[in-house]
Amino acid sequence: MPFTQAELEKKLTELIEAHNIPGAQLTVLDGDTMTEVAAGVLSLRTGCPATTDALFLPGSIGKLYTVSFYRELARAMAPGAVASVQSTSPLVAPKAYWTVARTLEAAGLTTKGYHVYVPSFGEWGFVMASNRPIGPAGPLPAGLRFLNPRTDALAFAFPPDMARRPVPVNRLDNQALVREFEAEWAVYEG
Repeated sequence: MPFTQAELEKKLTELIEAHNIPGAQLTVLDGDTMTEVAAGVLSLRTGCPATTDALFLPGSIGKLYTVSFYRELARAMAPGAVASVQSTSPLVAPKAYWTVARTLEAAGLTTKGYHVYVPSFGEWGFVMASNRPIGPAGPLPAGLRFLNPRTDALAFAFPPDMARRPVPVNRLDNQALVREFEAEWAVYEG
């Protein structure tokens, strides 16, 4: 692994301090080794420290999901590393979903979107991002209950109502993602 746990903790601390983010978590998967780190606090009000098993509720998606942040991510990634970004529902909010992918690409990363059914959320999307082309996954581990070659292939297929569409890059000065997200989710949240 290109970074030790201590180095990852130090880098995450530097990033949250540089970008005035109260707290964050990071998980790096390198082969069969998973390293989890956390830095900062869960709440400025309570000062409760961030931990790797804590649940962060989203603050401003307009600040975190920006081309500026993703450029920092791209600089920090080891060659060939792949990040997976939770990117909202491509069924409920396709413009918001594809804005995340477009913003990652504007930061110089290669992307590959996927979606799965999450029982507590419904159809939910993620975008893989890498500083190299993202090839097909290797063979799936034995004994999985949900993921198999068919469900794996379907995760990367987007039907017309979730298909890619023209969207802007999200930047700190335009908050495009916030507008798309709020408009699309408002239909369901009434």
